[in-house]
Amino acid sequence: MKKSVPKRQRLIKQRHKEKLVSLLKQLHKLGIDVREHAEALGIEEATLKKLEKEEKSFIPPSDSEQLNEFLSNVIGASESLVVMETKIYNQVRPFVLEALKIVFPLRNRVLSFFGIKTIPKILPSEIKKARDLVMVSFKYEKSVFDDYPKLLEKVENAVKGILKLEKKWKGGGQAHLDFLRMHTVLRKMLHEDVSELSREILKLYDLRLDVFRKLIDLDENQEKRYLPKLEVEYFKCAQIKAHYLALYRRHNQKLSKIYGGNR
Repeated sequence: MKKSVPKRQRLIKQRHKEKLVSLLKQLHKLGIDVREHAEALGIEEATLKKLEKEEKSFIPPSDSEQLNEFLSNVIGASESLVVMETKIYNQVRPFVLEALKIVFPLRNRVLSFFGIKTIPKILPSEIKKARDLVMVSFKYEKSVFDDYPKLLEKVENAVKGILKLEKKWKGGGQAHLDFLRMHTVLRKMLHEDVSELSREILKLYDLRLDVFRKLIDLDENQEKRYLPKLEVEYFKCAQIKAHYLALYRRHNQKLSKIYGGNR
């Protein structure tokens, strides 16, 4: 007996799934073959056949290909967001917060009568532990660092594709309305989520830099420098943050240019 091939499981953002199901149904009514994605989103074959009997807009083969590419970019971006958010929130952030607890304990925030912060005594082993926690957080973030620019590109390509078709069908009645709806779904699904993810990544870099600055101060107060390379690691951390920030700013500039060119 031939074994059945397991269905491909897609890590779609839960709050995106409902919009994607609606989007797939809409595309199928336009004559686009969405079976590759429908199964992963739980759309039954019977539902697709029912949609095929409904009235379709006329979409030429070239536009169908562009819509297929648009759909792949949107779903790919949603999948990437799930993976990256899981890494950042569940694996990277806990290590950074743990390092913060070591170098900025509660007593360090309590002011004395003279308004001077009490300086906690931290053992060299604790300085090393805090530094190691930050370095581990970088290790877990490696895949995010590699995939972040790919995510931005998927979103940019999806926007380009749908705006190009939206502009082409501007006088196309129902077809134009269909493209407008698709673009609304794209904007709500991806732009806000990419922005939120980017802010969280940059925030974690600010916290790491705070840790490094404090560790440098603490280490310099030891009789002998325990971790003399902290300054180098601090500047490397600052450089990576600047890289993320540059990518995100460039992404927003590209989107502004794409939107501006399709008015």
